[in-house]
Amino acid sequence: MKIFNLLLPIMGLLSFILGCSNSSTSIQKPLPTWQKAKVISGAKELDHPLGLAVDDKFVYFVNGGGTVASQKDGTNNVMKVAVEGGEPTILFKGGDAIPESNSIALDENFVYFNADGLRRVPKAGGNAEVLSKTVSAWEIIVDNESIYFLPFIGEGSPPRPIYSLPKTGGEPKALTEPINRNNLHVDDKFLYWTDGDGIFKMPKTGGTIEKIYTAPNKEIASGLQMDAENFYFLQGNSKKSLMRLPRNGGEAKQIAADVFMDFSLGGDDIVFRCALGYDNNFGINMYALFKIPKNGGTETELDRNGHVASLTAGKNKFFTSDLSRIYALDK
Repeated sequence: MKIFNLLLPIMGLLSFILGCSNSSTSIQKPLPTWQKAKVISGAKELDHPLGLAVDDKFVYFVNGGGTVASQKDGTNNVMKVAVEGGEPTILFKGGDAIPESNSIALDENFVYFNADGLRRVPKAGGNAEVLSKTVSAWEIIVDNESIYFLPFIGEGSPPRPIYSLPKTGGEPKALTEPINRNNLHVDDKFLYWTDGDGIFKMPKTGGTIEKIYTAPNKEIASGLQMDAENFYFLQGNSKKSLMRLPRNGGEAKQIAADVFMDFSLGGDDIVFRCALGYDNNFGINMYALFKIPKNGGTETELDRNGHVASLTAGKNKFFTSDLSRIYALDK
């Protein structure tokens, strides 16, 4: 991607605007919004929908941004909306419990989330079960038998272990010593995560930790995702490249440059965002969305001039949210 800077005077303030490839326009006014993406979350505005997770029929999300203000407003709920659009429905009414905005995972029948303990609720609706009251989970993943999670770590907090517990509930089991870790994933044998300059794995029942990739030049590896053949991750410090690493061994190769913060793997494509700049009028960061074949190739701009709060990929569409709506984009 070609990146360039424009210096704009706005009400006596200066903002740097970064352009993505094939980009030369500045932020639009009035309130910027996506040019092509379809709103699927109904006519009523939501309250900071985050943690998007998708299956073939629905997008599941945490409303309220995990804040006390949302609790007071009664908007701190776990919800779902049809992938083709409609009015969102509440699966779990937060009330006194505040659902964590990043803590959501899916299996065939349940939505797993953290709200004053680890819980799950049927996708079809019903009573939410408390699986463990002792858990404060930040990242949650599941396999056929177990839940694996990373506790929340704030700035300056000490490292914490990776934990597991049965999907039916119980006491969490520490699988590791306290370590720095992010982007937890699981397959039939191993857990995988990033930690500083590399990618690590260990048996999902616990055991020896193995470093399977070291980023060069003291760069940071982050944002790990994977499919059956490859790992995909971000590498870099201030500027990050999207990388692909074969799971059966080989060299890491760059797929795209200057990727901002995150990406989502879906089918044969990867969607990622590129920063356009900060809109002082509305106090939000603006982005363009691109897709690229997961094996590398030509970048295609999907849309621009919108805000990205959460981003995920479904079977036939990409999904993103801003401060008040959820959108779908055809692949």
